[in-house]
Amino acid sequence: MYLTREEAIQVRSALDQLLAITDDAVAEHIHINDSEYRHELTLTIYTKANIDKFDARSRQLLLEES
Repeated sequence: MYLTREEAIQVRSALDQLLAITDDAVAEHIHINDSEYRHELTLTIYTKANIDKFDARSRQLLLEES
């Protein structure tokens, strides 16, 4: 992953927000965009308790990698 300093700060902040969620069943996600809004990074934390909250394609990718 190649990030500018500003993007890295945004990612760190987003991860802090996601890690502050104490309910494992929550499937919160955050989008990080580059300054031109041409690229987007989606951050989320998945668990056994929230995997059913994701769309079918996401579940398939997550379960195949497990």
